Amino acid sequence: MPSDRMKKIVQVFVIALMPVLFILGYFSFDSDLNYAAKKETTVVSAADLTGFVKSINRGMVFVEGGRFRMGSNLLTENEKPEHEVTVSGFWISKTKVTVEQFGFFVNATGYKTEAERDSGSFVFNDNLWAIRSYINWRYDESGHRQNVVNNNKPVLHVSWYDAAQFCIWLSDITGRKYRLPTEAEWEFAARGGNKSAGYLYSGGNDAEAVSWNGTNSCLKVHPVCQKRPNELGLYDMSGEAWEWCSDWYSSNYYGQSDLKDPKGPGTGTEKICRGGSYLSGSGTADLGSIDQLNPVSRGKELPYLPAGDASFRIVLQQ
Repeated sequence: MPSDRMKKIVQVFVIALMPVLFILGYFSFDSDLNYAAKKETTVVSAADLTGFVKSINRGMVFVEGGRFRMGSNLLTENEKPEHEVTVSGFWISKTKVTVEQFGFFVNATGYKTEAERDSGSFVFNDNLWAIRSYINWRYDESGHRQNVVNNNKPVLHVSWYDAAQFCIWLSDITGRKYRLPTEAEWEFAARGGNKSAGYLYSGGNDAEAVSWNGTNSCLKVHPVCQKRPNELGLYDMSGEAWEWCSDWYSSNYYGQSDLKDPKGPGTGTEKICRGGSYLSGSGTADLGSIDQLNPVSRGKELPYLPAGDASFRIVLQQ
């Protein structure tokens, strides 16, 4: 994801412009968590909507609750200390949300993503990250416009708020609770839950067999389900694209985490993201090592900052 230096530049810029953005209606903490405020006339039929929900639910995998050792004392300070956590059972999507699925949501609601409403998204080209004003979820990792229909690649260029909106909408139309996974749920599921074999990556010890990463991706995102799933039947939890979690990030949270169903600190500046991406381990400066693919590895990002290596998967609360 974009470097801390680049993120600080963007953060200072947004903070400086925030009064103007509020006045113009481009940025609102209330409306960012209320898709209905941006909803336009729906262009999907009731039958299509029903079919969409059924397809989403067919792609959910139940993760039986259990206890595990979260974090690690062997990677970086960010994953310390290793600590015991218990999570309740939940359903999680076997893949990241795809371009086609996100496109259905947009067609049904008229929702405009952060990238469309604000200043575009980050694209990685020529060994550097740069914001391109016209880039949004309809574009691939390199900034090329792509087809939406039958596109089974993970949706990219979505902020944490955009991912949360998808979940809010899905909850609204079904009466059930869809949301982003907590950091603990994500790690538990990525490590195989109660069926965990203790692999180095999600699904195995061979990064090439279970993930698209910086050594085998040709620096491109690929359709979901092409690599070997993990013990629970979940795909691409290592590599391909970072996945937003619901938690705020705090460097010292692990030392004071709740023991059961932790949800992270109450406030923060950055949101947790997990899993690494198609760039992890490429050997290119500022992209991170292959260790990012390890299910215990923690990432973080500004919630309003979309990029070409960020996506999400969803949880259905039991």
